[in-house]
Amino acid sequence: MKKIAFLLIFSISNLYSQNIISHNEVLRELMDDKESLQTTLIIPNTEFSIGIYPLFYDVEDLTEKQCGDIKTNQSKNTKILEILKERNLLKVLYLSKENNKYESINSKDFFLESEVCIFIQLNYDNGNSGVHQVFIPIKKRKNAKIIVKAISSIFDNKYCFRKFKKLI
Repeated sequence: MKKIAFLLIFSISNLYSQNIISHNEVLRELMDDKESLQTTLIIPNTEFSIGIYPLFYDVEDLTEKQCGDIKTNQSKNTKILEILKERNLLKVLYLSKENNKYESINSKDFFLESEVCIFIQLNYDNGNSGVHQVFIPIKKRKNAKIIVKAISSIFDNKYCFRKFKKLI
């Protein structure tokens, strides 16, 4: 009887542990999917954002206020990820929850949109973790400007990045 109870408890705990999202797995999937990576730079509570999409993505319904159709490729996406990695921004990744709240994958940490200067949304297509969208908060204005400047150096669209930095 004890063996059956142990096997039952072990099976149930194993079932639940398989559903836990691993930061390392999500990070690996993100780093491996440079082809479909989409990056959005977002300033909370504004209408303006920058969307960076692969060449094969069609972006519709853009307003004049948006810069949501900057095209990228694997090489440029690699550079974006390198910038984020160099600044230790990939150590903690967040998932979107309700009411503009974002919770860390690997801890109980969270952030609210109202607490950050900007945040970066990364979408990718491949992977088995069930996660295809993560967020990175940038709390200080100075850090946000440095990161935006570094990312803008990859692309030709200086107007959008200049406008974005002014709004920070």
